[in-house]
Amino acid sequence: MKRLLPLLAVLLLVLTAVAALVIVDRRFDRKITAVSPVTLIGPTCVQPRTIDDFAVYWNQFQIALNDHDKSKLFSMMDTCTFYWDVLYEKEWLRQPVASLDYTPYQNPAGTDTLIRGARRGSNLVFETEDDFLDNYDVIFSAIITRHLLGDTPAAARDGRFEIRWRLKDGLRTLSFDRLPNAGYKFTGLQWEP
Repeated sequence: MKRLLPLLAVLLLVLTAVAALVIVDRRFDRKITAVSPVTLIGPTCVQPRTIDDFAVYWNQFQIALNDHDKSKLFSMMDTCTFYWDVLYEKEWLRQPVASLDYTPYQNPAGTDTLIRGARRGSNLVFETEDDFLDNYDVIFSAIITRHLLGDTPAAARDGRFEIRWRLKDGLRTLSFDRLPNAGYKFTGLQWEP
């Protein structure tokens, strides 16, 4: 029996160590992601054509938003150079949206990579509809949806249409531009102090 005590003690220590490793492994078992490579750069980026008449486009956009028609909304967005400039982390777009001209903020290893528009602007690419769907709740948050469904876009001098509203932290602008060979598209959100 005395010979078995050291063996049992070693076995107990090994089992305790294995159990601790399993617990630690589970706590840190998070998907580690990185910024995906950009495959849709410049003229190689193709997106579905929409309408050149903003009134018709706007009506279709609001219907799609009200109906939560995500495929239709994806086709009505600028998927090649989407601009997203926000202030708060909860408004940042999630991986795998890829940036053409901005090195994204990297969270510590083990957490998702977030991409935030740069102060000088950042063109983002939705490489697939899944990229868009992963960010749908951020792009069409409750406050943005409320403005998209309740406000009337104002025409700017350059043919762009905008919805603007001011919060305590600054001015928000949703933009809709007529893109060459693509028609009108939802081109993003801009924040200004």
